[in-house]
Amino acid sequence: MQDQSPNLTGPRRKNKVRRSLFRRMLCESLENRELLAVDLEIPALIGPTSTLTLRAQSSPLRLELVQTATPTVVVVTQDIGLQTDGIVNITRQGASSLPIDSFGDTITIDLNSLSALTQAFVGPGLTVNFIGGVEPPIVPFSNDQVILVGASANLQFGMSLVSSCDVSLTGVTASFTGPLSIRSQPSTTGSADTTDPTKVLAVPTAAINISGGSLTAAGMTLQAVSTVNVIIGATSLVNGQISFATVIANSDANVNITGGALLTTTGTTNLTILADSQVTGSVGRAPSTDGNASDDDRAEDAAIANSTVE
Repeated sequence: MQDQSPNLTGPRRKNKVRRSLFRRMLCESLENRELLAVDLEIPALIGPTSTLTLRAQSSPLRLELVQTATPTVVVVTQDIGLQTDGIVNITRQGASSLPIDSFGDTITIDLNSLSALTQAFVGPGLTVNFIGGVEPPIVPFSNDQVILVGASANLQFGMSLVSSCDVSLTGVTASFTGPLSIRSQPSTTGSADTTDPTKVLAVPTAAINISGGSLTAAGMTLQAVSTVNVIIGATSLVNGQISFATVIANSDANVNITGGALLTTTGTTNLTILADSQVTGSVGRAPSTDGNASDDDRAEDAAIANSTVE
């Protein structure tokens, strides 16, 4: 008698092969290759003022902030490792949470030591950002400054320096194979009332001071940009009978090149120098009602608004 039962061997073997192939498919998560900046944060414990130098070390490759007077004292350091975005941020610990900058920091950038940085790290160029905060004139020791130093420094890349305070170079001799950009950009912005002197007295000063020395780069840009953008509300005086608002803005921007300083751009690249002061202010107020329906506050009370821009 002939066996009429279906042959299930073939289909079953085929299904088994399919399951085997499916099990070999694996999903592997991609490695996070996000480029990270080098963040050097000046510790609050150093005190209200500091005088530090940014320098590079080659073995291992790292960036440091050291005491300028005592270079053996390292305040903060960070290994560069495999980072390749070429961005360095220098800030004050806890300064961003304060309404004003109550610290005074002098940061010296040692160009000779920065030549130790590898092309793999800086890529097309090194960017150094110093964020020192607003410098109110009423707070002593709150003045920040960035100083570049170097003698026959030879950097095989370009460099961009962005500073919230003035930048000085005295007798510096340095060459860059890429473009050099220096930008001083202090600013006073925000909203306040007349009782807040950190906004009422807006006196940001942008300055780049180059005295003597020689700088060579494949393009050079020097920018001093001072910005004031404040909105001042009123303070009520004499039990609300006087509404008073004022702002005094003295915004200044300068690029000073003195002492026979020599600035050279290679190839067909240009030298660009810009000094720009931008002031935007809003001061105005009318008397407000005191809730007494028997009088007309707008007719009987006084409002004073004063804006002084120098």
